[in-house]
Amino acid sequence: MRANLITINDEFISFQQFCQKSKLSQREIALIMEPLATALYQNKLKQRVVYLLVFVFLATLIYYISTTEVVSWHLSAIGRVALIKLLPIWNWQHLKYERCFVRDKVDFQIFLDCELCEINNYIDTEYDIKPTELDDHYIKLHKAVIVKNAITNWKIPDDFDTEWIPCKLSSNFLTGPADMGRILEKLSQFKNSYFVHFQNCDRQSVKFFRMFAPKPPVLPTRLSPNQYSWLLLSLDYNVSNYKKIELIEPIALIGQLAGYNYFQLKPRSNCEDYCQIIEVVLEEGEMLIVSDLYDLSYRPFPEGENVAIILEMHN
Repeated sequence: MRANLITINDEFISFQQFCQKSKLSQREIALIMEPLATALYQNKLKQRVVYLLVFVFLATLIYYISTTEVVSWHLSAIGRVALIKLLPIWNWQHLKYERCFVRDKVDFQIFLDCELCEINNYIDTEYDIKPTELDDHYIKLHKAVIVKNAITNWKIPDDFDTEWIPCKLSSNFLTGPADMGRILEKLSQFKNSYFVHFQNCDRQSVKFFRMFAPKPPVLPTRLSPNQYSWLLLSLDYNVSNYKKIELIEPIALIGQLAGYNYFQLKPRSNCEDYCQIIEVVLEEGEMLIVSDLYDLSYRPFPEGENVAIILEMHN
């Protein structure tokens, strides 16, 4: 191939020398060479089109392969491991609570109808309520409510996949990112007093939690399956300050599976001057429904073991 290119180049040089000896002008030479130049340009254009089509095909193929459950799970696992390895070089942990890398001056938590919560200073308790009534009287009005006998089929999760890496992990016995194996190992060592809570953002862990905390039948069908879930664990942890839960979706279900937890609902953004902070104790077997009108915080009951699961979902 290289020999053919050298031969073609020598012939072009010889032709150019012939044209110069024949005293042809540059315009005349350009007219003679025009058919060849046009053919070369068209051939180069065809090559670029072929390269573009091949690139689009490969990009589409890679995209569809990456969206398959098995591949996407492995890619996310590799990404999490890479981020952990990157910590000694760049401490990115402060970004894990941000919804985007670029900050905007716009407040995304502005509520125009603060009247919805200005007279709410307590939380109703419902024992037997229909999904339509729950939707119309509470969820659509951003009013928190406790529902009894709604999570009778929920149970405490067990047999965790030790390779899962939860999001938004907070505890008194761990620092930095950790997988479930390290969390369970450390948890077994703190038998006197501890707390830990984390969000399940991995697709597999979310599916796993759906087996232990399925969507309650009392909810309206328009609500999606849970997109994220949380586990709150504590034992004899006596503190006075509340721990904030960084929710993402607009609807949150808190189910108390064992013991008690104190929950605090603080009106968000511009409604905090109109509406009151609400505090409530959630007992075993109760479910609390909260909208994104409120920031959610909790404080463990200071005695015994306390277990709660939070499901996040959207309309």
